[in-house]
Amino acid sequence: MIGRRVALDAAVAPVRRATAGLARTRPRYVVATFVVLQWLTTLALALSVRHTRWLYYHGGDQAWFYTTSRLLTKGLLAPTNVGYGWSILLLPFSLAGGPNLVSALPAI
Repeated sequence: MIGRRVALDAAVAPVRRATAGLARTRPRYVVATFVVLQWLTTLALALSVRHTRWLYYHGGDQAWFYTTSRLLTKGLLAPTNVGYGWSILLLPFSLAGGPNLVSALPAI
């Protein structure tokens, strides 16, 4: 019985040391590590996805929403399957940016 207890303590000791080490780690180091990992992931995605300067291709939805927003600025209500929420949020940008989505992208 005592031999099992010693073996169990020997097996659990590395886990206890690792847990104690994690408890001493400052949260800002962990958060900073996650922030750096997120930025590196974003950079890797930006370099691997097809784009032209500001415009990253997302299946064409961004052009649809911007067009709907431009129609709303003219007082026209276009039929849509997804709703008007994002198009309404784009209204000020489409007023300032004009009919070209790419010219409004830096502000968006």
